[in-house]
Amino acid sequence: PTSCFYIRTDSSSINACNKIFSDFIWPAARSQAYDEDTLELCLEESYVNAITHGNQGGCDSLYTTRDLPVPANLAQNKKKPVEVEFIMNEKCYALRVTDTGEGFDKSKVQLGKDGNLMALSGRGLFLIQCYSDCMVFTKQESPQKFSISMVKFK
Repeated sequence: PTSCFYIRTDSSSINACNKIFSDFIWPAARSQAYDEDTLELCLEESYVNAITHGNQGGCDSLYTTRDLPVPANLAQNKKKPVEVEFIMNEKCYALRVTDTGEGFDKSKVQLGKDGNLMALSGRGLFLIQCYSDCMVFTKQESPQKFSISMVKFK
């Protein structure tokens, strides 16, 4: 069977989104015999990146639990949407997380080459790349959106 989820949220509802992950996505992964830890890491890293970098903040609890400085524009960015699309079947799963940020220059990102592999933050894209079979960045101009997509085969 195929499981599909689409979640459009903002950082003010991060707890509700986490509940959807734990109540639906993790059990679906378990039922298909996928490694939940790998899926959880990729989903959480891409979701946190979308809130923190793409939408420039927007979740005060995210900052306090990770001991990160709270951006000055936090309040105005709390309602910026993050979209999570997830599909899974017996052969693979695909995940796409989209924010309203401008994205980044992919050619300037050197995943895993800047000596921060043991740091508490700054490794998200590197980890997603390591634990997926395919990772793609997509930038859309109007309306402005940026997506990280990944696929993992069994």
